[in-house]
Amino acid sequence: MKEKYLETYKTILLVPFLELFYLHLFQENQDKQYMEDLLPISMENIRISVKIPAEHVGKGYGIARNYGSLEREDWQSDGSWIGIIKLPAGMQTDFYDKLNEITKGNVETRILK
Repeated sequence: MKEKYLETYKTILLVPFLELFYLHLFQENQDKQYMEDLLPISMENIRISVKIPAEHVGKGYGIARNYGSLEREDWQSDGSWIGIIKLPAGMQTDFYDKLNEITKGNVETRILK
């Protein structure tokens, strides 16, 4: 009888906690959906392969490193630089614009899957 009483008592104490926990998870999900609707920035990350020619590596390398996280890089024998950058999808256009401005359009990019 004592065990049954204790089990009922534990359940009574645990139910409000679980209700609050699930309510918190629901509210967190609602807030995330609201923010995604409010902000035009995508929360997804994309990977972009970038090749910057040798004559623009000085400025272009800094831009590429600062826009996202550098996953991989390789220096070519002709002085050009190839790197794989992971960045938020919403920053993709700004990233392209800045690279094109620095390199005067002489840059190669490719979205990786």
